Amino acid sequence: MKKLNVFADDVLVGHLSEGDRVSMFFTYAHDWLANESATPLSPDIPLSDQEFRGEPVMSFFENLLPEGDVLEFISKAAQISSSNVFGLLERFGGDTAGAFSLLPEEMLPSDEPHYLPVTSQEIKQWFNKSRGIPLDIVGEQARMSLSGAQDKMTVFIDLNGAITP
Repeated sequence: MKKLNVFADDVLVGHLSEGDRVSMFFTYAHDWLANESATPLSPDIPLSDQEFRGEPVMSFFENLLPEGDVLEFISKAAQISSSNVFGLLERFGGDTAGAFSLLPEEMLPSDEPHYLPVTSQEIKQWFNKSRGIPLDIVGEQARMSLSGAQDKMTVFIDLNGAITP
């Protein structure tokens, strides 16, 4: 059974495990449960040492992924069924919408950004051509996942005004 570690920033919140292609299981990490500042992922997944499964788990984690045409595009590009939420999170969960990162067990969150230099003109061409699909969908740089169906991308503008997605 595959497992992803769920982090809030660099703190381990819990573990998401794959059942079959349409089921997932979530358990909170013991250290998270012992932390007085810990908060539940959602009201339907309260702080508890039990294993959570079913609709509450699927709904919460599915909502970390893009929707609509963007979801279909990344699914086809990564050759992962759009209904395989765990598989998509395994591939794109390193940078989800919100404060969570979902990473394979052997990986830890990194403070080191992975940006690619790009000009304003390239961004404009990219949006006109791709409708907002991640730039390097098959490479290591494109782990991000911005939820929602609207076209969008994250960018970093340095002190000199250089733009990098």
